[in-house]
Amino acid sequence: MVKSSNKHTGMLAVGCIVIWGVFLYFTFHQPVSKDPVFEVYSNINKVYQNFEIDYLSYVKTATDYEGNDLKDHTHITYTPIDNTKLGTYNVEYTLTDDHNRSVTRTVRIKIEAYPGASNVSTDPGASYISEEELRDKINGTQGGM
Repeated sequence: MVKSSNKHTGMLAVGCIVIWGVFLYFTFHQPVSKDPVFEVYSNINKVYQNFEIDYLSYVKTATDYEGNDLKDHTHITYTPIDNTKLGTYNVEYTLTDDHNRSVTRTVRIKIEAYPGASNVSTDPGASYISEEELRDKINGTQGGM
């Protein structure tokens, strides 16, 4: 006789063997991890400089051991990076379930310059001048005359 089971509580195997007329009965129980299941996109994820980063978009799966969805800002924490500076950064994510069990993963994010936007100033105090106004200033005229 062999019986097996696999529930949230673990794996159970039961067996009987008869050897030389001796009846042997055994059980084997292996507990299943109750840590949350947490998968992220581990390849290098590219974001353009100064663009908003949607940190949760890099999370594939975030569930507790019972399969409840935990993909939200309540259960997942991370340290934001400076999206104004070019470079590749490691962002540490931590998923904590309702039983205070945590799992940590790392996501690599590369901040790249927007194509064709080399040497663009992002000074928030800079004033805007239209193309027409710039042309007038260069030509020494006012009001498009």
